[in-house]
Amino acid sequence: MTAVTSKAKSIDRYIAESPKQSAKGKLSSTAVSSIELWPEPAEGDNKYPMPQKEEDLYGYEDAAPTPRKTGAGRTPRRSSLKGSAGDDGRRAGRRASIGYTGEMTLVLPTGEIKKKRSSISFAENNDVQEVEPVASMVENPRTLWFQKAEYEHILEKVQDLVEHAKSKPIGGKERPSWVCTRGLENAINSRYVEERAEATATVLDENRVQKYHKSYDEEYLRQMYRFHSADSQHRAEQMAKKDEKDVEDYLKVTRKMCRRMSC
Repeated sequence: MTAVTSKAKSIDRYIAESPKQSAKGKLSSTAVSSIELWPEPAEGDNKYPMPQKEEDLYGYEDAAPTPRKTGAGRTPRRSSLKGSAGDDGRRAGRRASIGYTGEMTLVLPTGEIKKKRSSISFAENNDVQEVEPVASMVENPRTLWFQKAEYEHILEKVQDLVEHAKSKPIGGKERPSWVCTRGLENAINSRYVEERAEATATVLDENRVQKYHKSYDEEYLRQMYRFHSADSQHRAEQMAKKDEKDVEDYLKVTRKMCRRMSC
């Protein structure tokens, strides 16, 4: 009863100190004295337990994330997957690909540290095509691969073609039109093989010299190989131009034939 009496006195004191408050919705001293005050339950008394949260009822209280407190002037972040009519124009020029840019640290044998920037990006358009399993293509999957006898027969045909090409001048009129030596340049002309071997040997020798003197110059190695491969680059450009002209001539003839057949 001592706790009840002290609580009633504190309420009377609060009402007496606030005489300007309206009587509407407020407690007066007479009303307080007429209210039956119940003492607070003692510790350990769980007669009137508080209702549990919904997440506690299902046992999710340990896994429930703590809500983040945001300030009054802070705008919550929007998901990048959601869009609105207002920001369509701003997102139109944004790249849809995912990229990564970082630095790679290289430690040379001399102890010198060099850093290089590396970047990885993914294509914006992903074209995925279904691949039919080999087992479902034919009844016997071995027929899809060249067998040893077939491979030996192909090598014999290639050797005959190389011998025939060597006996005729390159680009000469005596060579039949069906003879195609594309991809057999190294087998026909041994000079190409010698040039490549010379370029490789020069680069390896320079690398040994730099390693012996403990001075590494990647740019000098690149320039040396570029010098020895200049002739090969020129031949490749000429062959590409010739292929372009041959394709244009073939398309012209094909278009003429298609027009005649459509008339």
